[in-house]
Amino acid sequence: MVLTQAIIQWSINTCSVLKHKFVVEFLGISFRTQNEMVLVIEFMQHGNLRDLLDRKGDNLPWESLLRLLKDAAKGMYGLDLDLSR
Repeated sequence: MVLTQAIIQWSINTCSVLKHKFVVEFLGISFRTQNEMVLVIEFMQHGNLRDLLDRKGDNLPWESLLRLLKDAAKGMYGLDLDLSR
């Protein structure tokens, strides 16, 4: 997928206004090179969800998995509210 300047600008504008307890905060962008842009997000002390699932995999207790699912749903609900405005 080719990201046009309009798509990139829309994404930056949208992410910069999203504020929710269960959504990782977007802080800005940085350029490594003229053609390589990276997102700057809040520090996640315990890593990201992908890392947790890779480390724990099938050994993740059901209680923890349910808590993660609830938190993800709350974040998605918060995004829906923010984007509806």
